[in-house]
Parts: sequence; C-alpha cells; structure tokens
Amino acid sequence: MMSTKSHGFSLIEVLVAVSIVAVLFGISISNYAAAQKSGRDTKRQTDLSNLQGVLERYKADKNYYPTVIPSPGVALTDGGSRIYLTSTPGDPQTNLAYDFAKYPSTCNNTTITCTNYCLSTTFENKVVSPQPSYTACSTPATTKVYQVTAP
Repeated sequence: MMSTKSHGFSLIEVLVAVSIVAVLFGISISNYAAAQKSGRDTKRQTDLSNLQGVLERYKADKNYYPTVIPSPGVALTDGGSRIYLTSTPGDPQTNLAYDFAKYPSTCNNTTITCTNYCLSTTFENKVVSPQPSYTACSTPATTKVYQVTAP
C-alpha cells in the first residue's frame, strides 16, 4: 500500500485563509476611520463649548462680544493686557477657524455693540438633533451643522 503524505496547504485552503484575513482587515479599517471621525466631532463640540465660555467671560468684562475671533493658534485678547484664550482652537482635521458670526452683523462695538454671536461647525459623523432657531445663526443647510450662541 502506498501512502501519500501531504506537505503544506492546498490552494483552496490558502485562498480561504487570505479571504478571511482581508475581510477582517477591511472591517477593522472601517471601524478605525469611524472612530477617528467621531473623535474629531467630539473635539469640535468641546472646542465650541470652550469658546462659548471664553466669549461669555469677555462679555462680562466688556459688556459686549468681540467682533471677530482670532485665527487658530492666535490668542484672544481684549486688545490690551487681558488674555482670554492663549491659543484659539481650529478644526481638528483642517486647522481652519470655526465659523463665527457677530450679531447684529453691523456691530463694531463703537457705535453699535455686539449683543450676540453664532459659532458653528460641520460634523463628519454625528447628526445634530434639531436645535432652536438662534437669532444670530443662519438656518443650517444640513443636519450635521452644530451651532452655539450666547446662553
């Protein structure tokens, strides 16, 4: 009787193993990308909340809101020695400034004081639940726009 010994794997076994590894790799990459988007969205929400607090401290001192917020990485000051924020945050993916709109749009804090503002950003992953209509904010074009204004 002749016995045959098998040394190694058949082509089918190798193809099945490679297919399983490829599917698992694809799933893990997809989950990783979603986790990164979610993390950036959480950072955006935290940044806007922090900026909201800074703007409230500014208003408490000056009795009006600033007409602009500085570019990312630049300090928010009162124009003098008072520093409200040492480094203005930017979008975690692009490092661009968050959208800021003063209200009324013609305010200059000389003849017309800024009484409100709107900070907004667009999320990558999160869907924002319906927000109240803010006077200082335009109506969002998508459900992924997150807005904050004076409390």
